[in-house]
Amino acid sequence: MKINKTFFLDCTLRDGSYNNNFNFSPKQTFEFIKKMQNLNFKYIEVGHGLGLNAYINKNVKSKFSDKSIMRKIINFKNIGFFMQTNMATFENISDCKNYNVSFIRIGSNPDNIKSQYKYIDQCVKNKIKPISFIMKSHLLKPKKFAIEAKNLYEQGAKIIYLVDSIGCLRPENIKNFYYEVKYLEPKIKLGFHGHDNLGLATANSLEAFKLNFDFIDMTLQGVGRSSGNLCTEKFLSIISQKNDIPTNFKKLFQFSFEFIKKTKCENKSDIFDIICGYKKIHSGDVKKISGNLDQTKKINKLLQLNSRKRKMLNIY
Repeated sequence: MKINKTFFLDCTLRDGSYNNNFNFSPKQTFEFIKKMQNLNFKYIEVGHGLGLNAYINKNVKSKFSDKSIMRKIINFKNIGFFMQTNMATFENISDCKNYNVSFIRIGSNPDNIKSQYKYIDQCVKNKIKPISFIMKSHLLKPKKFAIEAKNLYEQGAKIIYLVDSIGCLRPENIKNFYYEVKYLEPKIKLGFHGHDNLGLATANSLEAFKLNFDFIDMTLQGVGRSSGNLCTEKFLSIISQKNDIPTNFKKLFQFSFEFIKKTKCENKSDIFDIICGYKKIHSGDVKKISGNLDQTKKINKLLQLNSRKRKMLNIY
């Protein structure tokens, strides 16, 4: 999905896997991608939350190998995996090439950024888009971040991510990082990945959107590690007030509700509260609108509320 100059990347399965012991199955991954791409989410990151090769780690072991997921989704485009330089290998990158993976997000902490270089080079050789993921970006001053971003860009990274790993950044910080990078090298494409520890993932992402960041990450109902990530439904509901959103909100809310319920992936935001905000419905009026309908039908009823029905039900 692209609005103005910004693509929205869905990382529900990758970051959300922290909430289900890293066990989204190949079948669930296939079904998720098919549905989300039909809803115009072009770029989707999948796989183990800690990245390629993490599934064999005894402390975070998964029932599903990286290749079992790759095999199932081989025919999809614009699908990527995450990797950490202290865990993945060149063989993992070769596997990605063999199974038509489009991009790899290469992660490292600020004290080990140069470890990304050889993996960026390997991705380029294998014709996979390398995306640099500077985890715990808050540990770098904006000027230092810009220098590192320029070096990564010159190594071949197609996008550099500002990563608020512990959810401590504020909108003014996002602006400072952005301008330092663009001052040093205007051609660098920037992404933002926010966590919600201080409840600022939405505000920070709105700032990134305002600044025309090239990519912003989001997850359904904000699922993800720690306090979760930017909530897709909240963010799109907010920017829909001034932008045309190229998706079907009814289908998006419905799928989000069904998927999170089916996979038992702990959600960070209540889907009904989000719908109330989107449709401007007070929680006290929900029962008046939907009666005793089951939850699936209740979603449809709330989303169908229009001015005529508001007047009939005396809802303002």
